[in-house]
Amino acid sequence: MSNKIHVYAGNQRIPEILKKHKQLRKFQNQIARTEEEKFIDSRYTPELVNALTHLEDDEMMKFMKTYPMAYDYARAASDLEIKMWILYNFREYQGKAKAQTIR
Repeated sequence: MSNKIHVYAGNQRIPEILKKHKQLRKFQNQIARTEEEKFIDSRYTPELVNALTHLEDDEMMKFMKTYPMAYDYARAASDLEIKMWILYNFREYQGKAKAQTIR
């Protein structure tokens, strides 16, 4: 005979309800993150990076992956501030590339 106590809420056990709630929260967090990524992508675009840095294709994607933009910054920054952020990071990126070439 089992000493476990089974608690039911309607037709489901509490652990089953908690598991479904946890899955729902995880799904909601994934959706929120996807929405944040879409917003960042609307402000930090390959076209803008290309226009400011003249990087193209793989090198541009490498730059954008090396310097990802934070959601909070994308939300708060003006267009000018985003351009300045890209140029600042591009200068740093160029400096790192030169340092690797010298080695």
